[in-house]
Amino acid sequence: MKKLNKLWGNVFTVFDEDWLKHVLNVWVEKDGQAHYLIKELTIRGLWPLAILVEFGKDLEELRRLKKFDLLVKELRNPSKFIAVWLESEIAAHCLRNRYSVELYPKVRGKVPDLKISFDSEEVMIEIKELGPGTPQT
Repeated sequence: MKKLNKLWGNVFTVFDEDWLKHVLNVWVEKDGQAHYLIKELTIRGLWPLAILVEFGKDLEELRRLKKFDLLVKELRNPSKFIAVWLESEIAAHCLRNRYSVELYPKVRGKVPDLKISFDSEEVMIEIKELGPGTPQT
């Protein structure tokens, strides 16, 4: 039970009461971009619980990294959430497999999302969410 409470605490660190009030107001009033996570959490069944537990596990891995606060800010942003959620899943997976992970490193004047280091190799990762495009005629 303690472990589950810790996971919930990780999720509520990112999505606190103020965030929830703001996002629910936007969702109810249809005044702005709805946050993707709200849509996922309103689905019936156990899917929302699975999302939150896995997300909590990932945040537990990531919370010790430098720039975690920037990751939290990005996760709260509805226009960036899906891409940043994937960043967090990849970074947590790499940390669990004992790779070195850096969030938002500065590399030659640019800032990719992740730097993953393993076996003296470094890989930079940039994740973009692509939405529906405009049809070309």
